[in-house]
Amino acid sequence: MPASSLITGKTCPTDFEPKTSWTYSFLRPEEADVFNWPLYNHFLERKLFVCLIAAPLNLTRLLEVCESFLWRGGQYVHSRRRGHWETLHRQLLFRLNDDCFVFVNSRVSGCRVFATSPQIAESTAKDLVRRFRARRPRGDGPGRFFLVSFLDHRPQTTPVAVERKNTLDPNELSLLYGEEFAAWEQSLRKEMQEKIGGTIILRGEPGTGKTSFIRHLIKSLHRTHRFYYLPVTEDQLLSSPQMAQFWVEENADCQRMKKVAVLEDAEELLMSRAEADRGPIANLLNISDGLLGDFLKLQLICTVNCPLARLDPAVVRGGRLIAYREFPRLSPVQAARLAAAHDLALPPQDDYSLAEVFRGQPRASTDSTRRKIGFLAAG
Repeated sequence: MPASSLITGKTCPTDFEPKTSWTYSFLRPEEADVFNWPLYNHFLERKLFVCLIAAPLNLTRLLEVCESFLWRGGQYVHSRRRGHWETLHRQLLFRLNDDCFVFVNSRVSGCRVFATSPQIAESTAKDLVRRFRARRPRGDGPGRFFLVSFLDHRPQTTPVAVERKNTLDPNELSLLYGEEFAAWEQSLRKEMQEKIGGTIILRGEPGTGKTSFIRHLIKSLHRTHRFYYLPVTEDQLLSSPQMAQFWVEENADCQRMKKVAVLEDAEELLMSRAEADRGPIANLLNISDGLLGDFLKLQLICTVNCPLARLDPAVVRGGRLIAYREFPRLSPVQAARLAAAHDLALPPQDDYSLAEVFRGQPRASTDSTRRKIGFLAAG
């Protein structure tokens, strides 16, 4: 049967025009697995054209309509609590007919269509998206970021929720970070709205509130910015050529939103080094600056513990650095004011980190006022 007969019917009411591209990276031998190896064998002596389309799909509805065409399937199921299971990840391969196959990975916003002609591949991909495109609310919700990881030889994302309580009003910002901080935060948000790309450096000892402030930004800017967390220990996320294509696809998926990549404890990556060892820095800066940065609308937030003078000059040069902020330890007067606001007992010492203040024993039952520190911490 023709591939188009599968996807006839009412389409999603949207003015979205899917973005397509031609790719052959899926055919690399090291990527062979239970999904694509039978596919390669099928097309071994046939013409093959692979069309990638970037758009989120409603896999539940796709399965309801196309279950009879499902050829391969895999899923990762997670137990959240006793008796409750959640499907976190799916890979699906549909065989529409001998001339057309569709591969969908729930970690990637889009699908790949394999066909014997470029016309069949592209038209099928576009029709699938028009029928099964997932509805996306304005912005990315009240607060979430996307954890980027390398799986199946390509970068993929996992959404992570951030609770509403991590938004801080001006009084809380001043209490936590100093009297002038609320005005600086307003200036930073304005710069992030106006600048296309660039770098933000937050420097301070562990526990001084850098991460909590980033979580505040995620909530505050969720309508205009999409946040990604890149573990600095994952070298492939900074050095792989596929990362450029990843950002291109993410840009096609959310064209009206700027993207913010967060790298915590990034001093080893950003410190000054010999010219021959500048690969990671060059890759990082290329995606946030210059022509590629203008196209991708990508900003970087990097937290560091080392002094600014030890960072590579390329990171902090004029025009690239959107903002820099020190997160110092609190004086006894500042810490006492913060502890009193949260009804916490404060042990005497010369200075305090925010973590040390909030580890203080409550004078009364005030668990609801306690905050957890750390980007990936719950709550």
